[in-house]
Amino acid sequence: MKILSSLGRGLSHGSLAVVVCKTGMGLCAAWAAGLGWATEPSQKPLTSQSGSTPPPNVMITIDDSGSMLSDAMPEGTFTVNSVSITLISKWVAGFPGDPRKGSTYGDCYAPADPASASMYQRYYRSPDINTIWYSPDVRYQPWLKPKPASDGSGVRMEAVADPRKAPWDPVTAGLNPASFDLVTKRSINTTWCTNASTTSKGSRVFSPGIYYRLKPSSTDTPTQPKTPSDFVMYDVNGWDAPWSPEVKSPDRTDCAGSRCTQAEELQNFANWFTFYRMRESMAKAAVTEVFFNFKDKLRAGWGRINKSSATKVDGAGATQTFPIVELGVKPLDATQLEAVLTGVQAIQSWPSTPLRTALDGVGKYFYKRTDAYSPWMNTPGATSAPGNVKLACRRTVNVLTTDGYYNDSYTAAGDQDTTASAFSYPDDESDPDQNPGHYSPFAYTPSRPFSDAPNKYTNTLADAAMRWYVEDLDPTIANNIAPVDGDMAFWQHLTQFTVGIGVKGTLDASH
Repeated sequence: MKILSSLGRGLSHGSLAVVVCKTGMGLCAAWAAGLGWATEPSQKPLTSQSGSTPPPNVMITIDDSGSMLSDAMPEGTFTVNSVSITLISKWVAGFPGDPRKGSTYGDCYAPADPASASMYQRYYRSPDINTIWYSPDVRYQPWLKPKPASDGSGVRMEAVADPRKAPWDPVTAGLNPASFDLVTKRSINTTWCTNASTTSKGSRVFSPGIYYRLKPSSTDTPTQPKTPSDFVMYDVNGWDAPWSPEVKSPDRTDCAGSRCTQAEELQNFANWFTFYRMRESMAKAAVTEVFFNFKDKLRAGWGRINKSSATKVDGAGATQTFPIVELGVKPLDATQLEAVLTGVQAIQSWPSTPLRTALDGVGKYFYKRTDAYSPWMNTPGATSAPGNVKLACRRTVNVLTTDGYYNDSYTAAGDQDTTASAFSYPDDESDPDQNPGHYSPFAYTPSRPFSDAPNKYTNTLADAAMRWYVEDLDPTIANNIAPVDGDMAFWQHLTQFTVGIGVKGTLDASH
């Protein structure tokens, strides 16, 4: 997974912790209380800080832009063992006729001709190059269903029953065609990608189950992917090559013997195709797994970056409306978990990437709420104590998952990180609730890694994040959030964690 543009110019802001993910499985989730600049998740989760702290508010905001339908990553030009490679210049797809991608997506398709010497075919269909592609080292399990079992545990969806009729999507109804034949080798007449930027029309053999692995290094120097002979071809159907390596990965617990059988490998491949082949499906799987781990441990809601209409998100009795947010934060019990995951798993990606607008929208959801459904309430929607009490020490976090660079028109933030905060909370004997913990410093002062000075980029994604970090989101509550791990903010503020899928930011986080 990867990180975005600006994150793009100004990724140095401490309020925008960034996690860069590169593997096809799993979500790198920074469920941490600290705001320190990060390239990996903090080891102090939100739910296990010392002391008795209330469950945090966690909003998960999903990128539902069109590039999330891609079955390749990373973006741009990258290197593998010192070899420069570009996977994506056009709207490339791995399987012809994918209805999830729509009729305008397929500029060309990655070929799958077992007799071809195409290097691009090998790059696209190798997990050693295309990190989202099928890997025999990984066991691909179906998604967890949104609704927990009666004992609270997760129940997985059914595995693909027939690889000749593998569903394009595990939950989307009405797709035409509904499935794809992953077994039959046939000729397909379409537009093929001869490399990342050029195409060729015509009929070619398409063997849907082939994949490639880089050969092991014979010396201390890693194998360089320069020629077709640097790769080993496999075919889960066993038509054109062995279906799997001779020795299985320890993670392949679905295989009974020392090597996966052809049936076991084909089943695993079919599960990957239906549940993990796209960035979107991988993100849905990861969010589902993560949220199940936090059932009854936090308060959660969710949104998506392309939800531009303002709707009621806190229930039928709510009066305020919000864009971006689909469901307001509530305790993550079985009912709320099912509601969040049902929404996330049903996302249909396609439009643009308004990341800054999305972060701004989430910030406004938490900002100076005076209605009964304020997310700072002990029980949003309650009208009497203790439900309508606002707790002074509750943390609030937005987790943004995204694979792209923002392309929205946005000027609301300005240059937040190089300007000292207008809010300060020094010790004041006449106002004991202002800084009850006697914390210092008591205001934001521009400095690395929060600030991008001397460049002073404006209106970046990091500036949008910083806007809701330096602001007191509810001045009616005592400022009693204990600073941790480099996060000096003890007032009510919004912490941003960005999980990038396939890209990285402009500024080096380590500097």
